Amino acid sequence: LNIYACHSMHYMAGFSIILFAFCARREEQFYLSWELMRYYVCFIYSMVFLLKIMNGALLDWDSGYVFFEANIVEYLFHNSDGFLASVYRWFLQHPFLINIGAKAIFLLEAIFVIGFFTKKYDKLLIFAAVGIFISTYFFVDVFFAELLVAVVCPLIADRFWGKFKI
Repeated sequence: LNIYACHSMHYMAGFSIILFAFCARREEQFYLSWELMRYYVCFIYSMVFLLKIMNGALLDWDSGYVFFEANIVEYLFHNSDGFLASVYRWFLQHPFLINIGAKAIFLLEAIFVIGFFTKKYDKLLIFAAVGIFISTYFFVDVFFAELLVAVVCPLIADRFWGKFKI
């Protein structure tokens, strides 16, 4: 995601990456670069899963709770009276559910390995990407909407994009 210096996680990084596919001069080049974007998405999520395995986060039962607690404390400090704050406090009292959710995210990241071998399950990968996005938004306080667009669009079938020819 480091396209230009000093902006390693800029909010527009996802859009910058996906725009490379539209630099193609011919339709065949576009479809090849779009396919490359699809493999890049699968690579990103597969590597996240493998890095969590290598760093031991998969075997560390409390890793979900630790990340949740560290990322939500500021929200609870500034917004202690809201509905979401009460939901967060309830989850803090039930760390088992948070840790189960963290392991579910690991599994959602793991199924992106399937994307290297077949396009048959791309709808499942889209739901996995949206699930990862929603859960990290609510439970880790991370919001990168443009990365969701950059992840989901390459997984949509070529037949769909062919309808928009100009």
